Amino acid sequence: MLISATKIEAGAILLFKNGEITVEATQGIFKPETLTQHISVLDAVNKGKPQRIKLPKQIQLDGVLTQFTPSEVFIEPIDFKGTHLGVMIAATGSEIADDQTNTTLHLFSRSMGLALNNALIHSKFQRLAAYDGLTNIYNRRFGMTRLQEDFGRASREQSALSVVMVDIDHFKNINDNYGHLVGDKAIMLIASILKKTLRDGDIVVRYGGEEFLMILQGASSKDAAEVSERIRHKVEDSTLNVGEQQIGMTVSIGVCGYPETNVADEVSLIDKADQALYHAKQTGRNRVVQFGTLSV
Repeated sequence: MLISATKIEAGAILLFKNGEITVEATQGIFKPETLTQHISVLDAVNKGKPQRIKLPKQIQLDGVLTQFTPSEVFIEPIDFKGTHLGVMIAATGSEIADDQTNTTLHLFSRSMGLALNNALIHSKFQRLAAYDGLTNIYNRRFGMTRLQEDFGRASREQSALSVVMVDIDHFKNINDNYGHLVGDKAIMLIASILKKTLRDGDIVVRYGGEEFLMILQGASSKDAAEVSERIRHKVEDSTLNVGEQQIGMTVSIGVCGYPETNVADEVSLIDKADQALYHAKQTGRNRVVQFGTLSV
């Protein structure tokens, strides 16, 4: 919008992230990553003062249609109530910026500061609302919302969707013998194994206590069982180190796939997987059980 409304022909927005400057958006800039290292940009970021300069030779700009040598470069800090959020860089082409361009640039950077601050706050609260504080995986509320959406899609398209329930075996003994802090470490270890095993697009949810839910899109019950077996072996082969002690752990897993198991909704799908999990617990633990193999 800025480029279309002014004599600006190329631009970039750079933001602070975890103490570093990152390029968030660009148009018409060739090798924009070089901007984060340039002294003029860093100076504008640190001092929070706008600059209007000639572009140094080591930075090149590539116009929408052809390469061009900019006549002017503007570096506008993006601030909100004294906090430096980043900078906006804009370059003119053959035409020198007019008063309208100068005014628009200044207004744009101020509006961007307010918008980015609101977006960062929103993003922070969204993350707090979606993630479990201990394990940094999705919490139950978010997971159920996601599963409802995934099940609705699978139902409409008659595509595969599997859910997997995972429970740490003898978890109460770990808490009773070693304390809740060690119990928390056990939960974090299992969560880490689950995250590393799943494919892109699949999610893992802390369902409650030491129980986890995995949602596998496009996976049949057989596919989900194979993933679950890999998880079971990884858990069995891992140890939880507590001082000089090493605690072995196992998990029991229940699997249910749709549409091979005919269920009306996502809650019923979880219920079937939970029944398979219960069967795994009752028949010796450290097992993967598919609902379709049960005589229920």
